Amino acid sequence: MPADWIAPIGVRRARVRGLAVVAAVCAVAAALTFLVSAASARVSWSGPRTIGASSGQSVTPIACPSVHQCTVLDGPGAVTFDPASSLPSVDRSLPAEENGLACPLTTLCTAVTDGGRELSFDPERPRALRSRSLGRLYEPSGVACPSSRECVTVGDGPEVGLEVAYDPLTGTRVGHRFRDPDAFTFTGGLACPTRTECVALDDLNEIAITFSPLSGRVLVQTGVPIKRYSAPALAGLACPGLRLCVAVDSGSDESVFDPLISHPRGHGRRINHPGTLVGVACASERECVAIDPRGFALSGAPGRRGWQANRLSTSGLTGVACPSASECVVVDGTGEAYVGRIPAD
Repeated sequence: MPADWIAPIGVRRARVRGLAVVAAVCAVAAALTFLVSAASARVSWSGPRTIGASSGQSVTPIACPSVHQCTVLDGPGAVTFDPASSLPSVDRSLPAEENGLACPLTTLCTAVTDGGRELSFDPERPRALRSRSLGRLYEPSGVACPSSRECVTVGDGPEVGLEVAYDPLTGTRVGHRFRDPDAFTFTGGLACPTRTECVALDDLNEIAITFSPLSGRVLVQTGVPIKRYSAPALAGLACPGLRLCVAVDSGSDESVFDPLISHPRGHGRRINHPGTLVGVACASERECVAIDPRGFALSGAPGRRGWQANRLSTSGLTGVACPSASECVVVDGTGEAYVGRIPAD
């Protein structure tokens, strides 16, 4: 064949179509490989590890700023422990029963209480405690800290639908009422992927509200389809990415949504589990762990089928946190902790 021979147009088009088919097949194979790897990650659990209990009340929630440090609330008290070792726990009393906990640093935790106060403390120094008012927000529901100098809580006060952003180190706070005449009811969960973006679940109206914590401006409202088998139905929220949030409800459903895009009905999928879910945390955008009060820890990729169910040797799980992309920690109501190891991709 001459070196300067040019194929007829029909042959060239056939070759182009053939290359396109090959490329499409490769793309599908790559996508299937991704899905298989996302679905095939199997979490291995170890424990229990006794963390101690200060009051004998239900241990919840949990915050883990590192793989070697977690703090749980135990009624009017806090217990800090290393989930990877058997070192003694650090136990401290708090002046009130708390509704939420966040630990942006290993040396800083903050809790919010009924009556409208925030308690900031060093979890390894039981005597160090600062208590400050949340202003007009006296029924907080959860707290999230996108940085060590900014924490956010939502709830009710003289008006419903309030949010407060505060600095846990200095106590400086900014409070806002959401600009919506149909007040929000926050009972389902709170997450702040960044300092300028927070997401809260409104259980009554079955929506997720994305808002700016520094201005109180509502950015997006998204429908969250749920099954209402108990109250509150929306039981947990995690946002492992700027454009990805996962909510779970009491009917063992998950809702996966982009917090920056409004959708009237949202996207829901049932996790293949007959129990009731009470919380969720995500180690990454490809692996989340949900818990139920019967002792099951379920792990899987957001929006995918085939979540793995592990029955742990406990009567009921109450809290879950994921301090890294390879580890999640769950606690039960009797002061026991279990560690889940997530295999590398």
